[in-house]
Amino acid sequence: MRNFNPGCSDISLAFEPGFKINSEHVCRTFQPSCVVRNDGSIIAFCQGRLRNGRDDDPKVVLMSTSDNGGKSWSSPKVVSGRMNHYAMSAYLSQKEKTERISVMTMVDLRGTENLYAKDYAEMKDQTGIDIDLAGRETPMIFCRFYSDDGGESWNQEMLLGERSPLNHCYEDGVLIMFNPIGQVHVMPEGPHKGRCIIGGPATVVPTQEPLTDYFRNHAQSGSGIIYSDDQGESWHADGMIMDYLANEASAVSINSGKELLLIRRLNKPKRFKGHPSPKDVLPGPMQRLAHTSSDCGRTWSNPFLVNISDVRCHGTLARAGGRLLFSIPNGSDLTDSEKTLRSERRNGAIYFSDDEGQTWHSKIVDRGTFSYSTVTPLNSGQYMTLYAKGAMGEKGVGCRIFDDSWLNKEDGGKFQ
Repeated sequence: MRNFNPGCSDISLAFEPGFKINSEHVCRTFQPSCVVRNDGSIIAFCQGRLRNGRDDDPKVVLMSTSDNGGKSWSSPKVVSGRMNHYAMSAYLSQKEKTERISVMTMVDLRGTENLYAKDYAEMKDQTGIDIDLAGRETPMIFCRFYSDDGGESWNQEMLLGERSPLNHCYEDGVLIMFNPIGQVHVMPEGPHKGRCIIGGPATVVPTQEPLTDYFRNHAQSGSGIIYSDDQGESWHADGMIMDYLANEASAVSINSGKELLLIRRLNKPKRFKGHPSPKDVLPGPMQRLAHTSSDCGRTWSNPFLVNISDVRCHGTLARAGGRLLFSIPNGSDLTDSEKTLRSERRNGAIYFSDDEGQTWHSKIVDRGTFSYSTVTPLNSGQYMTLYAKGAMGEKGVGCRIFDDSWLNKEDGGKFQ
């Protein structure tokens, strides 16, 4: 990795919408994730949203590469066929002498089959999804794309059966949806050293509730983690937080790997209507819900508040040595009546904690629009954030490199 001047770099664009894939227009680039390879090059991934760019519109997985530490990026390359897929998480693994790059995403089978008018042969040809292997009544599956040649070529596979936590019956019901969002965290030490974890929102259908083939027929019930002990070849779940209070989440290990910290985005009140009241855990300004686990996600503590932005947007956690990082828009000083999705998602901030998540400071990394984001260490004391510019990525995916000297610098006696 090439060095840059200490501080915070200029903003570059890892992805920029406005190009065509065959005859379809990529109108938004959204929900980035990335890996930093052993040679220092960076590969970024995101959704390329087609048609109107809505959640249920077709999407493709895009990749872009930087060989100069995020200063500039290659033209986007299409990794997948047209699918109705959601967030993604990228990670590296070592296969003998080969560095494998993987990106995993959750695919809505109902939405995807509708894209192909239930022409399942065409769907398999374009996406690699075999509906008969996946199950025609199955709501969602995980698909993994992997490359053993630095991203030059890609393979695709469905993660089914014991390789996936989805569509199994657990103590609370059947897990039909888990959105792997942001970055895979590899636990660097402790009793589960080397374990990969991803935080995310979940839908568990209670055992007494009829199970359907479409995930939106069921309430999004909580969040938690999934984990892998074989470098991401298979993923498992032990326990979710089914409190209906919060959904999108990110997780890291804390206290020398003895615990996990999960930070969650609070649901709107209508999401937990008819369920236990949140009582004393409703966040105020600059607060989010958090939990800890001492058994690697099987059970979780009661929720508590952390002094991190309460903007309705996903944020990503990362660990860099003894420092925790969290990327999220700060919003602005608008009144509640003035707040909208587009107005809140600006003033992108990097929160950081040096006491295992007990207290947090922040610095503004981009005063403009700043949406779904990721943050990751590049090397000792140097970090990168990728984020959707615009409320839904209509202005591309921004990249900014920063370091500890910039985070530690006080401005006017206060952190920004």
